[in-house]
Amino acid sequence: MTTDTIFPICSISKQMLCFVILTLARADDSFLAKLLAEVKKLLPSSLAHDDLTPELLAHNQSGIRDYWVLTVLWGAQPNGLFTLEEDGAQARKRLGKFHFQPGTQYSYCNANFRTLAVATENITGESLESLLDKHLFKPAGMKTAKLVPDTAALPKPLVGYEGRPDTGYFPEGNRLFWAGDAGVVASLEDFIAYEKFLDTAAADKSSIYSEMITPQTFSDGNKAMYRYGLFNMEIAGVDIWGHSGGLPGYTLQRIHLPSERLSVVVMRNSMVDVTDQAVGIALKALARPKPEHHSAVEASPDWDGVFLDKETQLAVQVKRVPGEKGKINIAYAGRPDTIAVGDDATQAGNVSGTSTATIKDEMLTLHMEASNITLTAKKLAAGDAHKDSVGLAGTYRCEEVDSVMHLTGGDGFLYGAFDGYLGKGPAHLVRHLGQDVWALECVRSLDVPAPGDWTLVVERDGEGGKVAAITVGAWGARKMRYERQK
Repeated sequence: MTTDTIFPICSISKQMLCFVILTLARADDSFLAKLLAEVKKLLPSSLAHDDLTPELLAHNQSGIRDYWVLTVLWGAQPNGLFTLEEDGAQARKRLGKFHFQPGTQYSYCNANFRTLAVATENITGESLESLLDKHLFKPAGMKTAKLVPDTAALPKPLVGYEGRPDTGYFPEGNRLFWAGDAGVVASLEDFIAYEKFLDTAAADKSSIYSEMITPQTFSDGNKAMYRYGLFNMEIAGVDIWGHSGGLPGYTLQRIHLPSERLSVVVMRNSMVDVTDQAVGIALKALARPKPEHHSAVEASPDWDGVFLDKETQLAVQVKRVPGEKGKINIAYAGRPDTIAVGDDATQAGNVSGTSTATIKDEMLTLHMEASNITLTAKKLAAGDAHKDSVGLAGTYRCEEVDSVMHLTGGDGFLYGAFDGYLGKGPAHLVRHLGQDVWALECVRSLDVPAPGDWTLVVERDGEGGKVAAITVGAWGARKMRYERQK
């Protein structure tokens, strides 16, 4: 690879769409009103809400479920085909209801940006490719950047790989189409031009980029950590704005530290954690140590277990990290978040203080500043997988999102698969978590990261009775009720 090698930059495209929208809004005072009207036309009636605005979509505060997560429930195969015009339009019709009130929380949602992109094209009569080129790529001097929605037609010679050193690597083949939420391709040379462009813009308080990196809040006034396609965080006392990007075979991260006039871009054609790499490079460049959390005491054994949050109906899996004093892994949103206890073995938090947790009387309280949510989850009794699996096998349907779930097996060993407008999906292992709560494992999907564990909460007719329904949810798509068909 060279600095001219063109990469799919995936979700880093989101900030670029937002830049175009804000540019159009400055040229036409009525543009955002037109955009809102067009967004409402595109979304199903189930998502009609007076508080919903284009800005909330751009800040990932819409409360809309993520359509890439939902593709699992619609029967998509990993590496399957997903088209923009046909499949994308069908996806919008099946988003169902809000999983929280707009403006109150954060939840990453690609449907927000795809909807904004289609609405923008409809209003302007121009393609997103043309709008990006005119309003961003040319002004920023990004000579080879362009929109390539077809992930099977990425510019050669780059090849993305999955795998690990101990298993070997194999080339990845993607077949999904995307635009707005992703779709831009660019080289490192393009990124260098982009970072220079943004560095200059950050010094001008009236610039569009300065507007994009203004602190954001939720409707209750609490600080938000996402605005106009950009994550915002503070590490070692430094304000950082940026975004990651991913597609099976590719991982990227760009971060910008405006006060330091420093940017870091990491582009990999393999599946690795590039966020830590980018932050580590930035801190090294600034000669600042990476923040670490050292625990004075061992974490209480009360942390270990699975907890169910009543409001979201999501399981939170917690376990102490073997061999690492005071550290705890909490899995609730696809991948574990490592936190550590302080002087109190029953209270913990991450280094930045944006996630804090307390365990008391088998109740887990987990506050996540980035999402503006506090989970209060009760520990599940271990239960008996063989007993709890009785009567679970069968067919279930969720009318809200137009999805069918098949559970097969028994005696504690279950598998789940979904059917929908995208076809018949693969079988997933269903793991017993405790009582009538199960986890359906999903480690591969059309996009990355995959949803991870789906929580399945069983609803029976009376204690130990016949299964009537199952509530299915993941962090990006919560609380969907599947009623038993047979």
